[in-house]
Amino acid sequence: MVAAGLVGVDLAARYGTQQAVAAAVKRSTKAGSVTVSINSFPYIYDVLAEGRVDNIDVVAHHVPVGPLTVDQIELKGSQVRINRSDLFNHHSVHLESVGSATFSVVIDLPTIENTLATDLGVNVTASGSNRIVISAAGRTIETIDLTKVPIVPDCPVQMVHSGDAYTISCTVSPVPQSVLDALSKAKVKS
Repeated sequence: MVAAGLVGVDLAARYGTQQAVAAAVKRSTKAGSVTVSINSFPYIYDVLAEGRVDNIDVVAHHVPVGPLTVDQIELKGSQVRINRSDLFNHHSVHLESVGSATFSVVIDLPTIENTLATDLGVNVTASGSNRIVISAAGRTIETIDLTKVPIVPDCPVQMVHSGDAYTISCTVSPVPQSVLDALSKAKVKS
C-alpha cells in the first residue's frame, strides 16, 4: 500500500514537470500542441538526490517559422540537470543543462503540394546553418531560418527527403543556454 502511494507521488511529480516544460515550449514557440516525456525512475529520487533525469523528449506540433508552419520539431535530450531548489521550493522548472540533444524538424507536404512543387521545379534544400532554402529555376524564393524557433539551436543540419516529408536534423552537445531558457521557467501546477 505504501509502495503504491510512493509510486503515485513519483508519477504525479514527473507529470507536473512534463506539463510545465510543455507549457514553456508552447509559449516560447507558439506551437499548436506540445508533448513532453521524461524518462527517469524513480523521478523524485533522481531529481532530489542527483539533480538530474536520464532523458527528455519534447515534441512540438504545428510550429510557425516565418511564412511556413513546421509539422513537428522534436528534441531528444540526455544527461538533463534540473535545478532542485527551483523545482521543490518554488514549484518551477529550470533546466540547468542538457548534455546532448538531437533535434529533428519535419515538414510534411501533402501529396498535391509535393506533386505541384516537383512539376514546377521547386527545390528544397537545407544549408549548414539551420536554414531551409526554397528555390526554383535557379533562384532562391524563400530562406527560412529554423533558429527563429527558440528550441532549435544553431548546428550543422542534414536533410532527408522521403515521400512527402522533409526531415532536417542535427545533434548538439551541450545544448545552448537559449534552448534551455525556452524549455524552462514554467510553474509546476499543484
